Amino acid sequence: MIITPDQAREKVSDLWPDLEYVWLWDKEFWKSPLATIEEALKNSNVPNTQFVDGFWDCDDYALQFMAEVRRKRYFQWVNGQLPEGSRYPIAVGFAFGNMFRGMSKVHAVNLCLCQEGVYLLDATPGERRIWEASSKQDNLIYLSM
Repeated sequence: MIITPDQAREKVSDLWPDLEYVWLWDKEFWKSPLATIEEALKNSNVPNTQFVDGFWDCDDYALQFMAEVRRKRYFQWVNGQLPEGSRYPIAVGFAFGNMFRGMSKVHAVNLCLCQEGVYLLDATPGERRIWEASSKQDNLIYLSM
């Protein structure tokens, strides 16, 4: 399912109307089924890297996971494995926020616009989980996709 930057911004703004920093780099994105994102996290080697506080921490995991899923989608396109109408980067971005699931500190995660809704993903080794985004529970400060 294709989503434009305006539609992506609207989805995110519905949850976080005061979010000021939203950078959407591509002309269109592909909203995959949530199961595709779950499988990507399950098969990812990103959460298997060692956490090193202040050097290799939450922002590195989020950036690497985003790069990994986009790279895999690119190679699917190069190898002719994507249907003609779905050749767009996957709608997985990088986000900073706080209060994720009750945390009181700033944390980096991935934001995923899926066919089923908006989800947040934490690829750090201790978490390795996906949850449905909630403006009551999650406070997003910055998004880049």
